[in-house]
Amino acid sequence: MTKKLLSILGKLGIAVSLIFSSVMADEDILLNQLKHLSLEELGNVEVTIAGKTRQKITDIPAAVYVVTQKDIRRMGATSIPEALRMVPGLQVARIDANKWSITSRGFSGLFAHNLLVMMDGRAVYTPLFSGVHWDVQDTVIEDIERIEVIRGPGATVWGANAVNGVINIITKKAEDTQGALLSGTFGTERGIATARYGDKISDDIYYRLYAKYRNQDNGVFEDGSKGTDGWDDARGGFRVDWQVNTENQFTVQGDFYQGQVGYRAIQAPEFSVAVDRTGTVWGGNLLTRWTHNLTDGSSHELQFYYDHSYRNSFLVKNEHDNLDLDYQYHFSPWSKHNVAVGVGYRFTNFQNHATSLAETRGLVNFDNRQDHLFSAFIQDDIEVIEDSVWVTLGSKFEHNDYSGFEVQPSARIRWKPALKQLLWASVSRAVRTPSRAEHDAFMIPDNLVKPGVISVLQGSRDFDSEELIAYEIGYRFQPHETMLFDLTLFYNDYDKLENFTPVGVSFPSQTAPLAAIILEVDNNINAETYGFEMAFDWQPSEKLTIRASYSYLNMELHSGPRIGDKDLVKVIEGQSPHHQVNLQSSYELTPDLTLTLGGHYIDRLSASKVKSHIDIDVGLRWQMTKNLNIAVFGKNLLHDERFEYRQVYIAPVPTKIEREGYLMLELKF
Repeated sequence: MTKKLLSILGKLGIAVSLIFSSVMADEDILLNQLKHLSLEELGNVEVTIAGKTRQKITDIPAAVYVVTQKDIRRMGATSIPEALRMVPGLQVARIDANKWSITSRGFSGLFAHNLLVMMDGRAVYTPLFSGVHWDVQDTVIEDIERIEVIRGPGATVWGANAVNGVINIITKKAEDTQGALLSGTFGTERGIATARYGDKISDDIYYRLYAKYRNQDNGVFEDGSKGTDGWDDARGGFRVDWQVNTENQFTVQGDFYQGQVGYRAIQAPEFSVAVDRTGTVWGGNLLTRWTHNLTDGSSHELQFYYDHSYRNSFLVKNEHDNLDLDYQYHFSPWSKHNVAVGVGYRFTNFQNHATSLAETRGLVNFDNRQDHLFSAFIQDDIEVIEDSVWVTLGSKFEHNDYSGFEVQPSARIRWKPALKQLLWASVSRAVRTPSRAEHDAFMIPDNLVKPGVISVLQGSRDFDSEELIAYEIGYRFQPHETMLFDLTLFYNDYDKLENFTPVGVSFPSQTAPLAAIILEVDNNINAETYGFEMAFDWQPSEKLTIRASYSYLNMELHSGPRIGDKDLVKVIEGQSPHHQVNLQSSYELTPDLTLTLGGHYIDRLSASKVKSHIDIDVGLRWQMTKNLNIAVFGKNLLHDERFEYRQVYIAPVPTKIEREGYLMLELKF
């Protein structure tokens, strides 16, 4: 262990010497503003994720966390999943080079379906398999203004599937990205090239255009051989912001992407031969938003977006379109009341076809389909005692084509016993509605139950929504302008969780002695989860910043009497860590040179035999001129390679994460 540590320190010393010959970039407008903010001022940064209205972080009665552009740069994050690693209570784990499991407060997996994710208010939660395809969620990392995260239910304003958390990635206004940007990342495992240009048409209309290319090297299989999960993609997009007058603003933005993703699957009909395959993904979106702010403090917002997604990988060749219309109105009808109301409609069109792999594996009953979602919400924030106690009441009302009518209410109370303290509590109801696959799919996963036996998963039109009643208590305290402490305790009561009921046996192979157990989707598991999340920020000087967090989670699932339920319960419980620790510090060695050290501990995942691990990341940045920047980062420095996550059901063969280093260049003019 000593020799290994000395070797690592030697490599870090080399990195230190290299960085002194490098250059680092000047921050853009927002970053320059944030750079010298104290923790007290950062606590006053306004976010919109809690109630679709702008609120200071210190006033929000929810477990909210914000990742700023400065945080992203300090971490050297080159992707959105990497930027989320520092959020307390989030489990961020890489399955292979292009697949992630990201979830909040348990129930992890390739398609972790209890977390709602948005890009500038556009939902990227896939309606086919509930969850998020993280491999295609990207933008120019330098253009992300902040990432707002809520751990816990957000269904009252955001609707179904915002069960265990909500993430909204917010990009900068076009006005804040003027001029040209060229950036590149070159490393042992990744390569990224980005070009962005921003200008103005008039004093009121600003725009930007961008193009980006990414490439990720293969991981390593368990036997030490090189994986086949590398990927690359290219994307481009634009944004236009028009400040018509002091009351009206328009935004139009869009993106397009296309890429290739690799994976290894088990070949049918024998289910004994591993086959390496490459899938194609592409898609695009167009969003427009009108905001009307009145002098009395009220506001209207109308948003429309169209999103097209195509994916020919793994089991399904899926193509679907989303059209979403959303209207919000914020006003104060009476003294001490702040009301938000809204209505929405979403249309989804599916065009599904079995891939050649899926056709040999019996994928059937996956015809084209159109779905409709109607929604409305109301929320009232009431000041009960002036500048001291507030109560927030609200509910979301939805009708979908899978489970029918859903009501998701919440009640929150917050109390400020002193100027820099906030105590809050809440009770909420949220649901996770069925996905298309859970109603209609019939598919054979990649794993064998045991030699000679496979499982076949079959959807059911009787599958209903999963339900949650969540209880939370939080305390936010700023004992000094250089310190900020945040604690959240939670207890979640789940009902009608997904399980798989045996309904028959078949023999799908004519050439191999295989028995297939047909498992139908059902709602037969209940659960209680509880834990706490603690975050501590300390800025002892202008040069030094320290951020630390600890999360504890315990899951207790209760199965029905059917065969296989207890095994599934053990898998679900054993795929989320009990303990997670994150620590990050940055120190300005000189006004132009910054050292960043990050460390994390993740508890073991018993269901997939992933060991607990400690790892560190190191980065050095130097700002030499106004326009030229260089940074050097080392990631996962304590391990040559390791598994971070293994999917137990319906997954390609996982690969290990390798130690890596990369150089980041940025030029602005």
